Amino acid sequence: LHAVSTARAAVRNLARALSTHLRSPSSPGPSLESFLNRAFHADFELDTDADVHTPDPAGRCQANLAAYHAIAVLTWEEVLLHGTKHYSDGLSRFCDAKMSEVVSSLGWARARAWPEPLLQAFFLAAKGVWGVRLLARSVHPPLPVVRAERGARFDPRFMEDAAASRAGRLEPASVKMMVAPGFHVYLAGAGVVKCRVMCFYSSSNGRTGGHRDGGSSANGSVGLGSSCSDINGSATDVVDSCKSSRVGLLHR
Repeated sequence: LHAVSTARAAVRNLARALSTHLRSPSSPGPSLESFLNRAFHADFELDTDADVHTPDPAGRCQANLAAYHAIAVLTWEEVLLHGTKHYSDGLSRFCDAKMSEVVSSLGWARARAWPEPLLQAFFLAAKGVWGVRLLARSVHPPLPVVRAERGARFDPRFMEDAAASRAGRLEPASVKMMVAPGFHVYLAGAGVVKCRVMCFYSSSNGRTGGHRDGGSSANGSVGLGSSCSDINGSATDVVDSCKSSRVGLLHR
């Protein structure tokens, strides 16, 4: 639970940092926090070259747990000194792949190096999600992810309404977007780490609720806008020298 909380906070901080860095008056985009979580967790269930490959489940679990404890204490100052590969080949590959994915998916046409605070925010987010991945693989079988797609019926057993405090008397009807995935934890007393979602809403008496940030949906429900930072504009002034940044700091 602590690892998931830390990872979510780090991704949220990266979303704020990116949103500030890329602020533009044109073309409002989707929730940046939701996008980043989708990117970081996209291949969560799949084995990669960086995973421990052994036919012994106990050996794999022990190796993943040891790797988690090793990166949990890794600091940005140490990464600046030696690069992530010096400490963890798996984390280094993960950082490189996810930075490339983020840059490519956002369609950044121009490039310049990210400032150090932004690189640090990216590293902490990647480290947090990679740590959760290692922990999920430190038990057998690995912990599965809880995801919710747009349009799915809201189920409070597996979903947490990220805008509940702003919804008033409106009741969540269906999923507008998933902000962060959750996890099934098959341990006594654990159960589910709920995924965080934004919802379309309806009033408790069945009538359509009043308009809120997100605007009305076609089915008569009301969508609350994301409490996460939104990216405004096509991100054109970013990272090509992420090659030098990535290789120099995160990938060497």
